[in-house]
Amino acid sequence: LAALKTRAREAHEAKDQNFDVVVVGDSLDQSDTSAVRAMFKQVNGSDTLNFVRIAGGDRRGVRMDAADAVVVDVPPYTAGRIRTGVAVAAGRASPDIRQKDGWTSLRAACTPTVSEAEENGELILVAEDNPTNQDVIRRQLNLLGFACVVTGDGREALEAWRERNFAMLICDCHMPNMDGFELTAAVRAEEAGTGNRFPIIAFTANALRGEAERCLAAGMDDYLSKPVKAKTLKRMVVKWLANRASKVSTADAGPPKIDVDPDRAATERAPGVALQPLPPVDDGVLFETFGDDPETVTEILTEFVGPARACVTDILRAWNNRAAGDVRFAAHKLKSSAASVGALRLSEACRELEAAAMDEDWDIIERRATELDGLMDDVAAHIDALRPGSQRGPSRLSGPDPEQITAI
Repeated sequence: LAALKTRAREAHEAKDQNFDVVVVGDSLDQSDTSAVRAMFKQVNGSDTLNFVRIAGGDRRGVRMDAADAVVVDVPPYTAGRIRTGVAVAAGRASPDIRQKDGWTSLRAACTPTVSEAEENGELILVAEDNPTNQDVIRRQLNLLGFACVVTGDGREALEAWRERNFAMLICDCHMPNMDGFELTAAVRAEEAGTGNRFPIIAFTANALRGEAERCLAAGMDDYLSKPVKAKTLKRMVVKWLANRASKVSTADAGPPKIDVDPDRAATERAPGVALQPLPPVDDGVLFETFGDDPETVTEILTEFVGPARACVTDILRAWNNRAAGDVRFAAHKLKSSAASVGALRLSEACRELEAAAMDEDWDIIERRATELDGLMDDVAAHIDALRPGSQRGPSRLSGPDPEQITAI
């Protein structure tokens, strides 16, 4: 502490000005942190100093710990969350809301742990086999303030449902081992005669009226189409949490509002129709999903590339083997994840491949399959340009001038 005090004084004298914000790492325990705060206020010669304490807890968010202290829970550490904590401490942002270009994101101040959410009756079960979609919906729910458990197929989800107290299930319709329809049937069979009805929300990339009605007829309670906007997801979760809390039955709740995006439905064109000119990746899709969090957007896009290239390889292998069923399965998988991250040209090509595989139309399959490598290269190049250091990188949350930040 004495050595830190000496370095703080030296930094203070070198800058010839008071500190505005002090960031304290998680290597200090609570008593040491209090001593460091008192020491810095003494060095500063003023009580008008705010602190950001980095914590290694289970929560993910930025919260007020005292009138002059902000706690940032960041396992693992990310520059975006630390920067947000500094902005809150400096009075440039709120721990509850964040602004970007005149609109407010839906970021929650703090996300409960899985245990806390289960105890409160608000734990969400997700059944989704696509790794990119798993990542997106997990992050969405966490940023909205909801905890979730993600499973890779219907069979895993059924076992999890039997073991824990979940508030609702959000499930993909098309999964290996046990799909969403089979999962719903199994849940409804097990709860028969109990007087309970567990909320099940379909989550599918088939944004067509017929698919929604099929989901409801199969025993699901509501419907979301991929990619889902944060506001839509929040409305859906809050709606069914409220229904569960008040023990409102599905009949009493009234008919569900089918969430079919007319803009997306309009893009469901017949195979062979030329694609509209679009960028390789529409960055706005993920910014609509996560708000002003460029770190998260870049992370998701970067993690998308590897699995997407693997899907392209599977499609090309299936095409060479004239295996229409395998083309359809791999194309459906890539169509969904590409749409979730805004790679709309790639998603549209996969949609056409999926439809052509159903009809075994090998002319369209060949034309679209041979385009995939080029489309994937364009997507990868766009994502690579978004990484730190690129002039095309997404805008960052405004904060203190880096020249005014001193590390001691």
